[in-house]
Amino acid sequence: MADPIPGSLAPFFSLRLLEELITSIPAALEVVPWKTIRHVAAAMETRLLLLPRTSDASGAIARDPDWLMVFLLLRILVQCCFAPVSSWTRSQDETKALMRCIFGSDFLEREWLSAVAPQLQSPLVAVTMLTTLDLILTYLGESKAALSQAPGSFLEAAEKVVEIAEASRDPHTWTCDDVQKELVKLKHSLETCKSLGLGVGAEQARYWDYLPDAETRAISMLTASIPW
Repeated sequence: MADPIPGSLAPFFSLRLLEELITSIPAALEVVPWKTIRHVAAAMETRLLLLPRTSDASGAIARDPDWLMVFLLLRILVQCCFAPVSSWTRSQDETKALMRCIFGSDFLEREWLSAVAPQLQSPLVAVTMLTTLDLILTYLGESKAALSQAPGSFLEAAEKVVEIAEASRDPHTWTCDDVQKELVKLKHSLETCKSLGLGVGAEQARYWDYLPDAETRAISMLTASIPW
């Protein structure tokens, strides 16, 4: 997975297998210690940091990342951060580092999602995008502590995706039945988080203003706590 053959589907299926394992029944995951999951989280974060990003001040993208991989990586990282497994005793610093990686990611910024969503040509990628956004909002709705730390700008980004999806008439992507089902779920999660106060107050967005660039983000904080 770290050094894939160009064009190979092995990285995708490796991530899907990992996601299946990490989204198992919480009781089954209790036997997996947090020190193991920390390595998984660090690996996902590293992969995200190595993906293409904006190349200049104009916001131009050097080359498109594999969006299916982007959202799979984010989904696994979100599970590492929020999954309700009692044996995963994350420290406060570890949780904050994970949240900085998730919400500080270029890939969840309103500008990126606004540019990418209309260009998606695969219902599979569209479903993966929607389920990832919904998963994040669902966990935020279940955790008051996480909700208070999440930036309001993420809510705006998710709302923009919904707006684009609802306006699209593309018969091959956003209007597909599977995509529409996930869109309904995402809208429900959005309303839940709105009612709980996500996005209320500019101080939430300012909390993230100090984030460093993509090359030096939270991975240093997360990996520093791992006894390699």
